Amino acid sequence: MSRAGTIDDGERFEQLFRDTRVDVLAYLTRRTAPADAADLLAEVYLIAWRRRSDLPEGRERLWLFGAARRLLAQHRRQQAGVENLHRELADHDDEPRAKAPLRRSRPGWWTSCVPRWRR
Repeated sequence: MSRAGTIDDGERFEQLFRDTRVDVLAYLTRRTAPADAADLLAEVYLIAWRRRSDLPEGRERLWLFGAARRLLAQHRRQQAGVENLHRELADHDDEPRAKAPLRRSRPGWWTSCVPRWRR
């Protein structure tokens, strides 16, 4: 791709971003926490930039919403996994633990050390 082609892609992508970001962010914000929505929005446009040659002409907006939907589903699966892990850890905190035996130091243990180490 020539330098001029890259500039055209960049300008076209910037225009796409300006035209769609508010709607995509609103879609994500309605479905997850605002901080997560902002991160997911950045990911949507990162994927779109990397795959800009695959964006269907005239249907870019639909493609972006599809990418947002898939990222949101992935995010929910990850969140569910984290919540399950927290729940399992909390369950284990309630279980009584066996006390570890106290280590008793052996009196005179240093006498068995190599002589040059003893002082």
